[in-house]
Amino acid sequence: MRTRWIGAAAVTAALVLTPLPATARVPGHELAFTGWVGDDVRQRLLVLDTATQEPRTVAPGGIADLVWSADGSRLAWIGFQEPTGSVVDTATTLYSARPDGTGRRTLFAGSSLGDVAAAPDGSFAVARSDVREIVDCSTHPPVPAADITLVSPEGRARRLTPTPVGTFDLQFSRDGRDLVWSSSDGDPCGSTGWPHLNLTDVDTGATRVVTGARSLQSPTFSGDGRTVIASTSDEFGQDLVRVDVATAAAQRVETPGFAEEHPVVSPSGDAVAVVRTAVVPDPGTYFRPTEDPHVVVLDLRGNLLQDLGQVHLGVDRLAWSSDGSTVAVAGDNFVPSEPGSDVGSADPAIWSFSVAGGGPVRLSSTAGFASAGLAFRPTFPDPPTIERRTRGRR
Repeated sequence: MRTRWIGAAAVTAALVLTPLPATARVPGHELAFTGWVGDDVRQRLLVLDTATQEPRTVAPGGIADLVWSADGSRLAWIGFQEPTGSVVDTATTLYSARPDGTGRRTLFAGSSLGDVAAAPDGSFAVARSDVREIVDCSTHPPVPAADITLVSPEGRARRLTPTPVGTFDLQFSRDGRDLVWSSSDGDPCGSTGWPHLNLTDVDTGATRVVTGARSLQSPTFSGDGRTVIASTSDEFGQDLVRVDVATAAAQRVETPGFAEEHPVVSPSGDAVAVVRTAVVPDPGTYFRPTEDPHVVVLDLRGNLLQDLGQVHLGVDRLAWSSDGSTVAVAGDNFVPSEPGSDVGSADPAIWSFSVAGGGPVRLSSTAGFASAGLAFRPTFPDPPTIERRTRGRR
């Protein structure tokens, strides 16, 4: 349910979270997103220092997705060329660079790439397909081949598992053993099914489909890797879903009177930030928002821990700083060209909320849309040591 909301919500905080000790290399936090600067509206990859609120350009050009490497030393992104003629080549390229834009590398090219995730060992996973140009569906073309490919920091590639063309929302568990991803089965030129989740063993490529819920997306692993929190939106509401990784079974977390979306698990691994909106049943739209959304923190069973505050925009992304002190929100509001008009423009913005309280702070008014990604730089003083644990399968 993608809806713009108006109003005010009142939710009581049950517990105030304590931020983890900060280990940032630079003043403030570094936040990566896509947008523009000033009067130059060409899209680019940007990094913003939350202390100075000044964005800097990492790379120009179209950006389809972005992610930090696990140790925070590099940014990786899927880039594409803007169309310049009647034939559009949809081939995209996986690049990486240092946060200041230097040391740029081409890691993987020659396919259509739709999503990227960072593994704890420094490698990346990309959703890849053989779609190379705009397809004329009237010719009834065959369904293109697609897969998830693992790419090393040096650009070596290994096919992990076949996938539908409609594959997105890739994320690794923190020990790097499992990869969760969303997909929609079917022919892109025909009908596709509800989005569902899949769990892939990174060592073997064996993949299991999550059962027990439909229309699943925005998956995020708990800290111990035993649970995935995702969101679902259907005729029963917009709720969170808990997935047991051992059994690949999903259970809906019902919160009557509220809609929740965009879950992001905390750096501590035991809480989740979400966008929560008060709603009432409405025969025309399933559920009608009654108030503006709030950014809240829940435990992994859906119990409210903290209400960080209200946000007055349609939210597209959430991100949590690696020290646990800050949650960033990106989205936009529709601005009509004149009162009552359906024609207008979008007013994008990025805001931050401190878990210590104090209300939202607008981080960006000159740089815009975060639809291609929003991610804080990991701030480990040293590369993380990942312990590969054994988790039982039932």
